[in-house]
Amino acid sequence: NAEYKDYKIYLSVRKIDKEKIQKFLERKNITKINFLERDTNEYFKIISKAKFLINDNTFLPFFIKKEGQVYLNTWHGTPLKTLGKKIKNDLHNIGNTQKNFVVADYLLYPNEYTKDHMIEDYMIGNLAKNTAILEGYPRNTIFFNNNQRKELKNSLELQDKQVIAYMPTWRGTLNKKNTNQQTKALNDILDELEERLSNKQILYVNVHPIERATIDYTKYSKIKPFPAEYETYEFLNIADVLITDYSSVFFDFANTKKKIILYPYDKEQYLSDRGVYINLEELPFPIVYDTEKLVEEISSYKNYDDTEFLNKFCAYDSKNATKRICERVILNKRNNIKEENLIGNGKENVFIYPGGLEGNGITAALTNLLKIIDKDKRNYYLLIDANVVHKNKEKLLEMSQYINFFGMKGKINLTLTDKLYYVLYGKRKLGFNKFIKRIKEKYEFEVKRVLGDIDVNTIIQYSGYSYKKTLLFSTMKCNKAIYVHSNMRQEIDTRHNQREDALRYAYNKYDHVVAITDYIADVTSEFLEEENKDKIIVAKNFINNTEIKEKSNKELLLDKKTTMNISLDELENILNNNSKKFINVGRFSIEKGQERLIDSFNKLWQEDPSIYLLLIGGHGNLYGKILKYINSLPSKEHIIIIKSISNPFPIVKKCDYFVLSSLYEGFGLVLAEADILNLSVISTDIGGPRMFMKEHGGTLVENSEDGIYEGMKMLLDEKIKPMNVDYEKYNKEAVEQFERVLK
Repeated sequence: NAEYKDYKIYLSVRKIDKEKIQKFLERKNITKINFLERDTNEYFKIISKAKFLINDNTFLPFFIKKEGQVYLNTWHGTPLKTLGKKIKNDLHNIGNTQKNFVVADYLLYPNEYTKDHMIEDYMIGNLAKNTAILEGYPRNTIFFNNNQRKELKNSLELQDKQVIAYMPTWRGTLNKKNTNQQTKALNDILDELEERLSNKQILYVNVHPIERATIDYTKYSKIKPFPAEYETYEFLNIADVLITDYSSVFFDFANTKKKIILYPYDKEQYLSDRGVYINLEELPFPIVYDTEKLVEEISSYKNYDDTEFLNKFCAYDSKNATKRICERVILNKRNNIKEENLIGNGKENVFIYPGGLEGNGITAALTNLLKIIDKDKRNYYLLIDANVVHKNKEKLLEMSQYINFFGMKGKINLTLTDKLYYVLYGKRKLGFNKFIKRIKEKYEFEVKRVLGDIDVNTIIQYSGYSYKKTLLFSTMKCNKAIYVHSNMRQEIDTRHNQREDALRYAYNKYDHVVAITDYIADVTSEFLEEENKDKIIVAKNFINNTEIKEKSNKELLLDKKTTMNISLDELENILNNNSKKFINVGRFSIEKGQERLIDSFNKLWQEDPSIYLLLIGGHGNLYGKILKYINSLPSKEHIIIIKSISNPFPIVKKCDYFVLSSLYEGFGLVLAEADILNLSVISTDIGGPRMFMKEHGGTLVENSEDGIYEGMKMLLDEKIKPMNVDYEKYNKEAVEQFERVLK
């Protein structure tokens, strides 16, 4: 094409595919193509300097689009199966796709249905500032080439045959047993079809490479694989009938107006873990569930009206679609292509980093906050790290019902020397000043790698932990806030889980250092320079008293990952008997003081052998040690330890007394949760809970084993009554304080 004679074209290929693609292009007489093997130095060089970038999927996570580059993302199909945040088992991994959609200049959609679902479920509507093009898919132009269809069918001597294409969805998993079951099912289907098809019919099969290797085509006369020398859609174009199930290929093949048959023989099983945007029954195509009915449909004429379907899903597909797209994107010609500029709703974007969403007080407090803040006022997004939240993706799935999220995927781009600095500092073998001087600029690039050019008005490091994320966000050019949930001096000295030098640097770079109590504000001030101490503000945790009560009335259910030292039946018997029960909820970690609580209980149990102690924790590295210690005590039959339960409130509600035994706390949200369920509570006299307890008539005990023992004895003697907290007033103040974080 003369219009493109001055353009140099690179095609990115995997090394193993290069020869096959070369032969394909030679057969098409396409010669002006430079092959670019993926992940080579040349590949990195070219994609960093090419003017135009075209991708039907995503670039790898390292990719940072440069100013002046023009990026067209075409994607690769009208979706039937749900995508983005609706992929239940993999929603935490969508970050790189989101990033590609956000940084692209043009997003191609073959219909409004695809556009709406992709923008909504990848949550980019208020983040992307690009152009949505409504035009046919380039790969579908082949279906309008009748001459090519006729020539290929004749060259393969299939003009007297009914050509049937079978393209089932890959059902395999990493579970070898499941994969074996699916390949057996496929082979059984092909065996039956071989018997039932006539000599005038030939079935071509296109399956996943793993399944392809398990099929012995030599035993069939009427069944063959898709020929390897032809591109998939080039060969599909000659089919008279398409058989598929949950694959989006039928949206594309419908352009031929040939017959489509749906054969979802395992629909109930397959769709139990994967949602669909459209129920199969709503489609115009015949649906069959066994091979007998399948062959009947293959042998009958097209007997349905797909006009409405074609108007909705294929209206933009045409033989000129590719030509028009290239003219618009590369030549910048205004050729009446339908376009839509994605400009968002104009509201501020607030990104909140939640950490790993572990079952702890920080996650509980954030969950409560996100449910109450005015989401009509601003756009709120959780900024999640796929590598960090993957263990708690069920929590992310739950939170995605009321908050959008954006994923961080991949690793920071570093030179070998940079990596050395990174590793040495992580191992505490390099001073902070040398580290930050070398890495600060890389952090600025990392923000662009992860977020592209998204307008972020406020970034909130809500978890307050992870020096890498804390330092990363400190470089962002927007309103920056970091939460402090605990006494960081004691975290450094007791748990050794913080980097003091990183905290001192970062706290002075953020605009707001947000303490959850006045006590935390006081102890945090030591980390800030004198002129920055006014950066510290207090924003109390919101306490969702209504939801806590609702959850406490639900049935007691264990999660898949719940472990405990008794059976569920035994637990329910204990909860329903008349014995007095103490409970503690907190991660299994040294600062929670659970061993001294156990010792206090063991002493009290010797005076009253009818009492019980329940310990519930979400995570923590002391679970095994604490369990072993319990088993060494005479009171072991009366100490129940439960790890990882998403709704502990039905258990808490059935107990009588709550004991906070911590050595130190930022606040102690569990105290309020227990109080809401009418338990009498005590807390060690420590900074975080002290003011809350004093303000609301709570009881503080000496921060020692003896203090905990005396407090438990007072509870057992009914000398301590529930507190009196006005949670409506408390929460109103908490929301007002949070608003200060955003200014």
